[in-house]
Amino acid sequence: MKRLVRVGIMIIAGIFLVTSCGGGGGGGEKVTPPTVNLTGTYNLIGFDVDYYDGGGFYVGSIDETDFSSWSGVMKVGVTTISQSLTLESDVMGVSGTYVVTYTNGTAVGYFTVNVGGQIDNVGFAIDGNIMTTYAEGYVSAYGWDYGEWDYWRKVSDSVSLSAVNLSIEPDSENSFGFAGLIELENFL
Repeated sequence: MKRLVRVGIMIIAGIFLVTSCGGGGGGGEKVTPPTVNLTGTYNLIGFDVDYYDGGGFYVGSIDETDFSSWSGVMKVGVTTISQSLTLESDVMGVSGTYVVTYTNGTAVGYFTVNVGGQIDNVGFAIDGNIMTTYAEGYVSAYGWDYGEWDYWRKVSDSVSLSAVNLSIEPDSENSFGFAGLIELENFL
């Protein structure tokens, strides 16, 4: 069931990346945002990272059950998004400014995030207080691509200004998510 949900989210992510229209530019269709206010504080409730070799063949998957400890907090402000993640003894924090784009009439879209000049697209789907984010990347040490799903529960509509104003730069190839923290040789 978990795999089926992930495949469904991947299909949705692919569709909105192809069909989304911008939220603030001139002209084009009117975009209907989700009914849930995205701004607020979210606690991580799970994650899953799937790896594929250079030919697109599935190599393996890692999720929260593979680790003894993990946690995360995401704060979505009006124009700033930040994540702080802990995976066993590894800690990562990242923040940047963002623009959000929604798929017409849905609660699906993506954040275009600027972290120190590096632009990343992070897809999302939100249902009630649960947000799923999706990001793709590349692990150059192995020559593998990955897709990562992070599952968040909204715990507050407010965001602490001190957390939103973080200026932590990512120290890996992955700006958002756990993929940059995982030592693959220990798990696959």
